[in-house]
Amino acid sequence: AGAKLLYEPRAAVRHEHVDSAAQLRRRAFRYGVGLSAAMTKQLLCEPAQILRRVPAGLRRLLSPSSPKNAGKGAGYPRLLDALELVGIALGPAAYLASAWRARR
Repeated sequence: AGAKLLYEPRAAVRHEHVDSAAQLRRRAFRYGVGLSAAMTKQLLCEPAQILRRVPAGLRRLLSPSSPKNAGKGAGYPRLLDALELVGIALGPAAYLASAWRARR
C-alpha cells in the first residue's frame, strides 16, 4: 500500500500473554510466518539490505548459543522452535498471497 515503517528502538511494545499451550504454539508459528513474510517484502524491495543480514540472522535463529536461544533450558518445548521454523518456511508464500489479494 506504500506505507512506511519506522523503527523506534525506544518504543515499548506490549502484548497479551497466552493462556494455554495451544495458544503458545499458534503464536510461535505465526511469529515465524510474520517474520519471514516481512523479510520477503524487504527482499523484493531492497534485496541488498536483506541479503547482507541473512548470515547473522540465521546464526541468531539456529545457534544454540545465540541470544535468542541461550536461555532455553532442557525443559523448553522444542516443538515451539519447530513450529516457528515451519512458519518461517511458509511466510514467503503467505506474503505473496497477501500481496496478490491486495492487488485484486
